[in-house]
Amino acid sequence: MHVSRTYTAIYTVLEEEREVRILEILPIDDAHKRYDF
Repeated sequence: MHVSRTYTAIYTVLEEEREVRILEILPIDDAHKRYDF
């Protein structure tokens, strides 16, 4: 998920717990390099 076009949040959805957990927040360019978005 992009946040203010500055950061990317990597997250997981735990449906049984009805939770969204943020795993990592990175500057958008770093996330694109790391995860090939």
